[in-house]
Amino acid sequence: MNRTGPLAFWPQRLLRVRRLVAQALADLAGSAHRLCGRPAGADLLAAFLLLTRLPVAVLARRWWPGTLAGIGFARAVWAYPLVGLVAGAAGGLALEAGLGLGLPV
Repeated sequence: MNRTGPLAFWPQRLLRVRRLVAQALADLAGSAHRLCGRPAGADLLAAFLLLTRLPVAVLARRWWPGTLAGIGFARAVWAYPLVGLVAGAAGGLALEAGLGLGLPV
């Protein structure tokens, strides 16, 4: 299937962006774990819980039982820019998708 037009390269671009973001988050989380001596996943979860309206608590209960028990928002301050990056990238991708589909802005 040969597609043309403004959305022709979207699947490749999305996969590439997804890989880059996943690699960057993994690198940052690994370095934070080495610096702070605690799992960075709990801090990322706390930051997402505090700064977004995403239902990450539901996912946390399902995938990592017991993670929400001793969650600390103050020690997750280092993860706030990462949450902003992910939320901003998601909003930008939604805007690009809407513009690519010809939706009014």
